[in-house]
Amino acid sequence: MRCLELTVFHRCVNDCVFCSYSERMREFAGEFPSPEEVAAALARKRDEGFGHVTITGGEPTLYPRVWELLRRAKEMGYRTQVVSNGSALSVPGFAERTLPFVDELCLSVLGDRADVHDAMTRRPGSFERMSAALAAAAAHQGELRVTFNVATTRLNAAGLAGIAALAASHPKAREFWVSALIPEGAGLTRYSDLALPYARVMEPAFAAAGVARARGLEVRFFGFPACVLGERRDCASERFKMPSQALALRRVGGAAVLTELPPDEGPRRVKPPRCSGCALADECGGVWERHIEEFGAEEVSPCRN
Repeated sequence: MRCLELTVFHRCVNDCVFCSYSERMREFAGEFPSPEEVAAALARKRDEGFGHVTITGGEPTLYPRVWELLRRAKEMGYRTQVVSNGSALSVPGFAERTLPFVDELCLSVLGDRADVHDAMTRRPGSFERMSAALAAAAAHQGELRVTFNVATTRLNAAGLAGIAALAASHPKAREFWVSALIPEGAGLTRYSDLALPYARVMEPAFAAAGVARARGLEVRFFGFPACVLGERRDCASERFKMPSQALALRRVGGAAVLTELPPDEGPRRVKPPRCSGCALADECGGVWERHIEEFGAEEVSPCRN
């Protein structure tokens, strides 16, 4: 299935220390594609054979009457996913209005305790709102596939197993994602303060994966080279990647226009010389270039089988 990623809103109620989209939100604050622009893009891409759309941001649920956007996507035949921090979904009545048009809900869960989660978001009360969103998702009577996505930094790596336990206890949770810190936006500015060498990430990440898998959840690792995943290589997100196209606002002649983004936009993942001859070269996305600058290339080693 061909997948469309559609960025519809460029603001957020949180101020995450790691936010890879922070610069774009500053650039396009207060600007968003009109409902007519979004509908036209959805129709065009549906005609091109796209069948899945991910609505993202910023915080996409802040888009005006986002449920109408999602309803229209469903009417066109899309399978819909919303990537959210749960803020709007925690508001009474919002989930009831919106979730009937959502097939998949990917929630950013950054800690199993308020002090950790709120330190990551820099927004007091965000853990409480995220928890309320999880409760609303659990109460939804229709089909809903919930994904727990954890952006991993020095602040929360030790608690990954606790977050996995939250996921394992949720009745609609189906996937648990451990995402490497993306060196873009705030994640790039604070990389030295937030990033960890793989040796300090993988032990708690594997423990979390064990908790999630024990309850039948699918586990994915995003942004990690295959060699550091060991026996969890089957969980590398690259193995499940489908053909995709991203659309977001870009400046065209001074105007903010919904634009198809080139596939190579964003921070670089590279394969250093020591990766030469790796048996997994074709399926590995490589290492963030910024990670190598911070920790060196010695953490990666070619796989021979």
